[in-house]
Amino acid sequence: MRVEVFEPTEVAAILSAAKYDRLEALFALALTTGMREGELLGLRVQDYDSEQSTLDVRRSVYNGLVGTPKSKRGRRTIKLPNVARDALEAHIRATTPSGYIFTTRTRRPFNTSHFICQHWKPLLERARVEYKCFHTCRHYVASTLLSKGLPITTVARYLGHDERTLLRTYSHLMPDQMDTVAAAMDEALG
Repeated sequence: MRVEVFEPTEVAAILSAAKYDRLEALFALALTTGMREGELLGLRVQDYDSEQSTLDVRRSVYNGLVGTPKSKRGRRTIKLPNVARDALEAHIRATTPSGYIFTTRTRRPFNTSHFICQHWKPLLERARVEYKCFHTCRHYVASTLLSKGLPITTVARYLGHDERTLLRTYSHLMPDQMDTVAAAMDEALG
């Protein structure tokens, strides 16, 4: 299965267009953590540990219905990259949420189609990036982390994936490391 990913220039354009957007932190989290849409919409204030710069993924919200993450591995604690942490801190300071971190202006959980139509599509238009589904953010993060040569198990845990699913979905995006393998064997054999 081939997945569609954003190019780094598209991600830069999206993050730039999201500056000063009410949901800038949500977009920054999506493009740096690969969290699923429902996981992002299900984040509550108590899920964020500002001292450790971590988020606990404990629930998912889809069209106002609260559920569990997609899989058992979906429940996880992730370390935030600086871009995401800074955007989240600014969002929390500006909105002082008491329940869900990301809500409609009336402080209710987002309806998925409303979020896509009223926030995601307009953001891509402002960024002048061709429309791709929101899940493409997740594909971008997975492919970026794998292309950096990070261990498959670590990337799978970060994304809340099973290692086999991760490999089946993204193996075509992983760098060919045959030279590294041969060099490691040469070194081992002296």
